Amino acid sequence: MGRRDVPIDSLRGVAILLMVAGHVIGADESLGMGVGPHSGWRFGYDLLVDLRMPLFTALSGLVYGLRPLGPDGDLTRFMIRKSRRLLVPLITVGTGFVVLRAIAPGTNSTVGLNSWWRIYVDSDDTHFWFLQAIFLIILAVAVLDRLGVLRHPRTLWTALGAATLLATLAPTSEP
Repeated sequence: MGRRDVPIDSLRGVAILLMVAGHVIGADESLGMGVGPHSGWRFGYDLLVDLRMPLFTALSGLVYGLRPLGPDGDLTRFMIRKSRRLLVPLITVGTGFVVLRAIAPGTNSTVGLNSWWRIYVDSDDTHFWFLQAIFLIILAVAVLDRLGVLRHPRTLWTALGAATLLATLAPTSEP
């Protein structure tokens, strides 16, 4: 394993603090601390809303770019490492989150224990969707990288165009 990159680890720490603070404050007054629209906490949340997720996503791409799989890389070993970093937290922390939310009184949302499995396939109602999404994106990029698709400008632009088209046409849960 390579040496740690202190600036990137520092940015990861900032991103984590911003994300946790955002979840503690809550997207609106029915979530998190339940602060109203005129609170300083709400102002801080709104000020940083366009930074938190893009920072995580950019860091994921940067870290991959620093150590790409490449055409000779071991895809299985690479994905096992990514699974440890992304899917293990989804399963362990996600399961604990769903169980605690189901049994703890006064939480922002109620989820029955009979639907605990949904966090692994459809976590729109929780913040764990990002772990699923970034894992699938890294898997797709690693496979394309392994196949050599991303080495040539023409195929790179084709893959980028296909991803853009897919993102544009894919159904969303937003109104």
